[in-house]
Amino acid sequence: MLLEESAEVYEVYKENGVEDLTLMSTAHVSVEDNIGFAAHPDSIRNDAYFKVYNHTYYLKATKLIRLSFKEAKYFVHKGDGKQLWVLENKELKMIIDCLKSKPTQRNAEGFSTVWEFLIYLWNKECGFIWHRDYDEKYPEGCKPTSALLKNPRFVPLNTLMPDYMGGVCM
Repeated sequence: MLLEESAEVYEVYKENGVEDLTLMSTAHVSVEDNIGFAAHPDSIRNDAYFKVYNHTYYLKATKLIRLSFKEAKYFVHKGDGKQLWVLENKELKMIIDCLKSKPTQRNAEGFSTVWEFLIYLWNKECGFIWHRDYDEKYPEGCKPTSALLKNPRFVPLNTLMPDYMGGVCM
């Protein structure tokens, strides 16, 4: 996504009264594939997941799926007015290809894949991190505690992507 497109996305969100929550956790928008990826933690759930929606603009999406960071499964959640996106193999492959691609959001500089950037945004949105460099090269005073590492919602940056093509189950 080009910077102009990011600004356009921001304006659409702003017009619809959604600024910070939706925009700051958007990890990737593929105009070519007409899909978006975001990290939106739910304060009630104890799961670590990201959302994929079937439009470049979250507010215009009709379907979404919440995929686990840690295993090949999805989560059903009601309340946002979106239909569960039951993925066909070609859609799942498209999602995986996007996750492996370089992120294009303005604030994604330094991240090599959308997957890595989603993990960073998830942990940031959950309040687990405040700095970018939190993987094996933790800056002074930023290394996660053992209690944080045991938290089921924390996702280490070096987490490998599950084999979603092997089957996504509930």
